[in-house]
Amino acid sequence: MRIIKKIVVVFITLSFLSISFFTNPTSTYAANNVYTVTANKLNVRNGPSTSNKLIGSVKKGQLLTVIKKQSNGWYKIKFKKSTGFINGKYVTAEFTNVKSLDKSIIVDLKYNTTNNFTGKRIYNFSQAILRTSTAKKLAKANVILKEQGYTIKVWDAYRPLSAQQTLWNAYPNSNYVAKPDPKNIRGHQLGATVDITICTLDGKEIQMQSKFDDFSSRASRSYKRSSEQEKNYQIMDKAMRQVGFVGYSKEWWHYSDNNQNFKAIQVNPSNY
Repeated sequence: MRIIKKIVVVFITLSFLSISFFTNPTSTYAANNVYTVTANKLNVRNGPSTSNKLIGSVKKGQLLTVIKKQSNGWYKIKFKKSTGFINGKYVTAEFTNVKSLDKSIIVDLKYNTTNNFTGKRIYNFSQAILRTSTAKKLAKANVILKEQGYTIKVWDAYRPLSAQQTLWNAYPNSNYVAKPDPKNIRGHQLGATVDITICTLDGKEIQMQSKFDDFSSRASRSYKRSSEQEKNYQIMDKAMRQVGFVGYSKEWWHYSDNNQNFKAIQVNPSNY
């Protein structure tokens, strides 16, 4: 009887853990923000000032998980199975919330709603984050567009690998949905690709050739657009190309940073 009870307890515990893992889309994310060391050598101390004891150092290019930012500009980090403190001047965030750079950028993440081609909510966050340098390029494009009376609307930005798998399962066609590959993280999963349209400054979408996630020839950049659609497309495309984005031929809304040289990191956009 005792053996049976133990088996039942173990089964219930494992079942609970399994349910928790599969129903919590953030379970595989890093819990905190990820930063990169920019100094050749950065000292780590046991407190948030240079008067605290030196406990080690980290090298340029090393990735760090920041647990908490201190009021004096120092950051508490994960360090050697424990924690330490570094001067925040010598690290840069790997990801940035695009609205922190330009509040006028509109964010309408389609995969955070059921208003997408799957009819299901793919992820549970509302923050559009990109690699910091990519986000800065997007903000520059928005400056160019605002001078002409338009602003960017983001439909999708960084997309976790788990979300990409869900999309692939729903539509396994590599022309429109990239097959997820943990060994070859790229595009949205890398945080260096963004899906956009443009709106008037009062937030009204302007006419384009198709809706988002149109899996037909209408989505192609070579599709014959009306004169109004062509004008709108060219305004958007010129601004994006000017700052260093490259458009995907089969999707007019899809732009990738011309720099894809980033380390693959899984993060939780809700932390940004």
